[in-house]
Amino acid sequence: CKFYDDNLRAKLLHEKAIEDEMVFALSDNQFHMYLQPKFNLQTGELAGAEALVRWIHPSKGLIPPLHFIPLFEKNGFVREVDKCIWKLACEFLAERKKAGDKLFPISVNVSRVHMDDDKFIDELILLTRKYGIEPKYLELELTESACFNNEKRFEEAIHTLKDLGFVVSMDDF
Repeated sequence: CKFYDDNLRAKLLHEKAIEDEMVFALSDNQFHMYLQPKFNLQTGELAGAEALVRWIHPSKGLIPPLHFIPLFEKNGFVREVDKCIWKLACEFLAERKKAGDKLFPISVNVSRVHMDDDKFIDELILLTRKYGIEPKYLELELTESACFNNEKRFEEAIHTLKDLGFVVSMDDF
């Protein structure tokens, strides 16, 4: 049994407002990739980075991920935002490669909705090929929501990704 109250109403209105803006925000390039560096503790050298999504709204400014990611995971839009960040990571790596700079792996999130998508692995392959990036430079971080709707399918996908040269890791478990 649940009772309706103003907190529930406010939450539903907030989610509706975000859902009303999410598609335009994606097409308007309001989702940005911020890189959080990873350092080798023994050498102090840069070892990679984690791609973090940030929503920079033209009038509201920075919208914290906590305010949209859980909703996007619930409504499936996280698929589109993740793909946007994958693309931005590949573009960044391609620019570094073209400039002759040293490449380092960038970790990107992979959530449950991708693991249920038959085109997921093909999309990653096409993306890395389009930008001329070796799969080892796009590290796939499986979020806690990625597991385990279909354990057999999940395991097969992990093995296929590793065989293709992608690095797969677990995030926030």
